[in-house]
Formats: sequence, structure tokens, C-alpha cells
Amino acid sequence: MPILLSAFSDRHLGSVADLYQHLLTNLSLEDTPGNYREFGKALNQIISAKTRACTEYLPQSVTPSNIAQVTAGLRNALDSDADLTSVREILGRAFCLHGLLDIKSDLNFAAGLSAEDRMKIFGLEHASTPYSLGFVVDDTGSMSSEIARVQEIIRGFVAGNVGAPTHYILTTFNDPSKYI
Repeated sequence: MPILLSAFSDRHLGSVADLYQHLLTNLSLEDTPGNYREFGKALNQIISAKTRACTEYLPQSVTPSNIAQVTAGLRNALDSDADLTSVREILGRAFCLHGLLDIKSDLNFAAGLSAEDRMKIFGLEHASTPYSLGFVVDDTGSMSSEIARVQEIIRGFVAGNVGAPTHYILTTFNDPSKYI
């Protein structure tokens, strides 16, 4: 998380692409066009909020209680599922306050941002990994009364499966033939 925070410091901005890649790596996410687009949008909102906040505060007027209030506001916004623009606004303000106090590492509020928080803030999602799913059905004569129920179960599963497989495989087996 420190690189995420340092990215908002005027001393170490780095490139947007580097920050994005670092965040993906830390969160074990895959690069997708949607993730990059949302990340850029979030980053712009946070940096704009930081810039606005830093024009409002005078360094000598920033106190630990200011930071505590903003930190609590960020936690409340994340916990209450506030809209992302509000969350990003608060985060930008927090980055400004921490920067004005010249806190360089281990920021208390950053420790409270879970991977899920960071994914939410930056609009990142796990990419769906393509997979196949196979069904093996016993179609021997003794199973004839069960096959209709198995068909129902498979149809229901396929119809209601979120993050559905890219391929389904259906195969049957039965008693070996007498004639080979």
C-alpha cells in the first residue's frame, strides 16, 4: 500500500501505468480494458480531490484530529457503500492531509484499507477466467428412472450459473458391451 500512497505525493508520482500494474499485482488481478478504464477514472477523481483539498488547507492548520476525522469518514463511506465519487473525494482529502504533515510511511488509515476496499475505490474486478465444465452421466438401463432428474439438475445448473463456463462437456457411460 505505501506505493499507492506515495503515488499521490508530489515527490513520487511515477507513471499511471506503473501504479496500475503495481495495484493489480498486489491484488492478484488480471489486466482488463475495463479495469484500466475504471482505474484511470478513479485516479483522476482522487487526484482532483487531493488538489482541491490541498488548496483549502494551510500546512500549519492541519492537525492529527483533522486526519482522524477524514480517516473515520473514509471508513464510514466504505462501510456504508457510499457512492464511489464520495469515497474518492474523501480519499483525496486524506492524501492531502497526510502529505501536508509529511507522513512518509505506514499511514494509519492506509492499514485499514483492505484489498476489497482498494478494488472498490478503483472500480477493479476479477477477470473471469475461462473454464470448461463436464458432466458424466450413467445411462445404463438401471438408471433410466434417474436420468430425467439428472437432466433437470444439469439444465438448472447451466441456466443459473453465474460466471458460466465457456464450454460444457456431456458424456455418458454404461455397462461394457458384450461385443467388442
